[in-house]
Amino acid sequence: AEIKLSTMVECGIDLSRLVRHEGPDDQIIIVHVHAETGERTFSGVGNTGDGLVMAKEVGADVVSNGGVIGFRAVEGESAYTTDICMLMWMPYLYVNLDGKRFVNETIDYPLFYEELVKQRDGVSYLIFDQNTYSEALDKAVEKGSAFVSDTLEDLATQAGIDPTEFVNTVNNYNQMIDNGVDTEFGKAIVGYPKVNAPKYYAVKVVPAVLGTMSGIKTDLDAQVLDTNGNPIEGLFAAGELANGDFFNRVYPASGTSIQMSVTFGRVAGTKAAELAK
Repeated sequence: AEIKLSTMVECGIDLSRLVRHEGPDDQIIIVHVHAETGERTFSGVGNTGDGLVMAKEVGADVVSNGGVIGFRAVEGESAYTTDICMLMWMPYLYVNLDGKRFVNETIDYPLFYEELVKQRDGVSYLIFDQNTYSEALDKAVEKGSAFVSDTLEDLATQAGIDPTEFVNTVNNYNQMIDNGVDTEFGKAIVGYPKVNAPKYYAVKVVPAVLGTMSGIKTDLDAQVLDTNGNPIEGLFAAGELANGDFFNRVYPASGTSIQMSVTFGRVAGTKAAELAK
């Protein structure tokens, strides 16, 4: 009998497209999205969840633990490789709208995301001063992604940050740098620049998503399983499309899904080729 083969590899879901979809087919994808992420995504424009929809149509099971590959973005930027968005990787002082630090600024981006989404309105600000000035800061101000002022109080007021708490936070942060110990979050703070040289800048940083966690259920041969746990003949899947059993809501570290995609992409291709002989 003729065997039809199909190998699917997909790297995420473009949430900005997905949230505008309608119809029952898309509901299986929407369930994997954190409500607080909104439409901010750096996923590829072609990653619209078609692989999940097609697999479900032929009876594939979906592992639905939920969760996303959490990231962050400078407000108003659509790509994380712009000079403005590159500012957010500076592990300087981050504050929330209450004017308080909320995280060790050096932790990996998925863990940073988990703390960021807990903040009021999912908003944070990365603080620069003249000593840490970059030309990208002026571009960010022009685009409305950042604020600038000669005083900390006015900077906070412009950004909607509690000015009293913000000034206290900056003063305490500077003192911890002088003392060489971060008593709040344990950042290795020695050598970091203080925030004490006008002009001051606040760059708005918000949650973003690279992709979703849940996916098509597969076995060790990358063959897709149906809802009874049986392999679907000739159907293989790899990559983020089939990562449901690998992560539990929180993405562990940068590059983790690449290893899984490379390994099972090779397995899927090899097994499909063997079956085609």
